[in-house]
Amino acid sequence: RRAALAAAVGFGHGLALVALAPAARGRLRLAALAALAAGLCLFSGALAANVFFAASTALAPSGGLLLILGWLLLSADALRGGAR
Repeated sequence: RRAALAAAVGFGHGLALVALAPAARGRLRLAALAALAAGLCLFSGALAANVFFAASTALAPSGGLLLILGWLLLSADALRGGAR
């Protein structure tokens, strides 16, 4: 279950990063993409590490919060007109 969740989150957010990164201009957009990338690594990485190495999933909630923050920052940038 955790491996499938880690893969699904990683795949979906990875696609979003690949699609959004070329148009990254401005501090807010770059901060949003950095938060998404860090959140993706922490969330999916913690779940994958738990499956393969029986490591703790303590970093998964922090990764989830960074993913949420990244999407909120991206939305704020779009509303501000930064996606021109």
